[in-house]
Amino acid sequence: MTNKALLIDIGNSRIKWALNDPTQGVVAQGSAYNDPSSNDFEQLWKDLEVPAHVVVSNVSEPVAESKLRRWCVMHWQREPWFLRSGDGTLGIINGYVEPEKLGSDRIAALLGARSLCQGDVVVVDCGTAVTVDWLDRNDHFRGGVIFPGLSLLNGVLKERTAKISAGFKRLPVPESVLGTSTDSCIASGVHFGLAGAIDRVIAEIKQAHSNEHDAYTVYLTGGDAERLYPFFQSQMTHEPNLVVFGLREALKRKC
Repeated sequence: MTNKALLIDIGNSRIKWALNDPTQGVVAQGSAYNDPSSNDFEQLWKDLEVPAHVVVSNVSEPVAESKLRRWCVMHWQREPWFLRSGDGTLGIINGYVEPEKLGSDRIAALLGARSLCQGDVVVVDCGTAVTVDWLDRNDHFRGGVIFPGLSLLNGVLKERTAKISAGFKRLPVPESVLGTSTDSCIASGVHFGLAGAIDRVIAEIKQAHSNEHDAYTVYLTGGDAERLYPFFQSQMTHEPNLVVFGLREALKRKC
């Protein structure tokens, strides 16, 4: 009987998954756009061997969770385990005023960072929304920041400014800080502005909570991480599978 675990990250825009073997690591993975009204899990996993465990982080609509649960039980006779936030989630001391409202993807990303590093870690997750979260060396989640992501910032400009919207085509990657067209000016503002704000938060965390002996490891993840990476001044480690690693770590701690 297999001991593999299917690790599923259901985000606002995409579903990412990985099949993890305890000895070999990730042996299969994939992703798809997330449309809760028409999720086709059969298409994603019809050729996958039946996993021993299904571990899920879901920050999308509740209907996606219900559909996934029904599909796993019907096809594999497996009840998925959905990672939940709360006080003392799997060894992390949750500093949120309402601990249950901290997104499961943020908990998973912090667990993933902890599985890679034992010191203070800052996780920058660049998705539909961008989160910056700090986990100290004693596993206290000390708080975070939420920004609108690239697509949301771009969308606000398109929706709220008639002249920009009329001529706007797509969001290019800026070649320099100063644009010479409306599109390139928007691209510069969105990319440099968001990266600069994140750099500022990281600098504030380090300045307010560090001494000369402290070292922070900053992990960058999420769908827009690769696009934003060149615009940061902070030293970061890009780890695209951080949430998946966190789900793997969550399963280890649960068992």
